[in-house]
Amino acid sequence: MVTLENYRSFLKSAGFSNIETFDISEFAGPTLNCWKENVSKNKETILSYFSEKSLGYFTQSCEILSSFFRDNILGYGIVVAKKDENL
Repeated sequence: MVTLENYRSFLKSAGFSNIETFDISEFAGPTLNCWKENVSKNKETILSYFSEKSLGYFTQSCEILSSFFRDNILGYGIVVAKKDENL
């Protein structure tokens, strides 16, 4: 997986400066639980557009992604950097 530190390194190599990274995983991770809750609340409507099998895959993917967030395997980040106009 590419980490925030990898992005810092890539940007530095490309001539960027003032590089800042922010791990926002703790704020993005709960979205997965909201998705699962919305599936439960809106299952009948969703099933008019998607099959039960597809909905099961989606729900399963939410579980997998949640475990990745929980185990720090996957997350979200924001990267900010400045590029010198002369480069």
